[in-house]
Amino acid sequence: MRAGGRDMDGGGGRESRSARLPDGRVLGYAEYGDPGGVVVINCHGGLSSRLDIRGCDAAARATGMRVISPDRPGVGRSPRQPGRSLLDWPADVAGLADALGVPRFLVLGWSAGGPYAAACGYALPERVGAVGLVASAIPPAAAGADVNAMDRVFAALSGRAPWLDQIAFRGLGALARRAPGAFRALSLVTLDPPSRALVRRLPPGLYAEAIAEGLRDPGGVVEEYRILGSAWGFDPAWITRPVHIWQGDTDSFVPVGWSGWLAGRIPAARLTICPGEGHFLALNRYPEIFTTLSAAA
Repeated sequence: MRAGGRDMDGGGGRESRSARLPDGRVLGYAEYGDPGGVVVINCHGGLSSRLDIRGCDAAARATGMRVISPDRPGVGRSPRQPGRSLLDWPADVAGLADALGVPRFLVLGWSAGGPYAAACGYALPERVGAVGLVASAIPPAAAGADVNAMDRVFAALSGRAPWLDQIAFRGLGALARRAPGAFRALSLVTLDPPSRALVRRLPPGLYAEAIAEGLRDPGGVVEEYRILGSAWGFDPAWITRPVHIWQGDTDSFVPVGWSGWLAGRIPAARLTICPGEGHFLALNRYPEIFTTLSAAA
């Protein structure tokens, strides 16, 4: 826990910390980079966890960034928050920042974490210096927001037959824990070629552990998909903070048009299209991402 300005993580190290929020709930989080650096709060992707940004550590140290990556409620080390919505997340981020003694920070979101980062930029303009969106999802009602087949099925089942989702998530989590090599091989089939090459360079256990943590509570993942398929509760046009968007043009999960939609909607947005890169482009671009966000704050 975080108490009196001190981490009490039971000896679990920088990847297994937790902080208590004002309402008594607990958020688990990981920390990477320079402990005295500029703070970036990471919003992890879907079917994943606080660990999905662990590949940023060297880049964060080199650029003077302190990356704090919390598990959302119902994911990893964070207990569920029944009935939560996207706009509940900024209050959790603010509470985590308060517990860590951080008055201002940057926010970064990848894939299904993009909407959560955008929500922080909208709801916390006095605390968020800048927002980074990498291969971000868009509101389900936006033009062209048709999601990939896997996410479409999981999102639909989260409302109609959540028990089927839970069976699938439980099986995927077991495979990631018990056979990380087989799990990585199965995942590679769904990825665009550039992302496939990047993931192949990662140790199988490192890749699978982030997913296994994300699937620890199948019911929590159902909540994640319910939110992914729901209205955001705000218009991205209402975000007043600087927003930098990175998008690969070979992404197999997020069409290039989604980032164009966001860039056209958010007043202070800048879009970087990355030729020949896919959904996992952040693994190549952490130094650029951190430097850009820090300069914009």
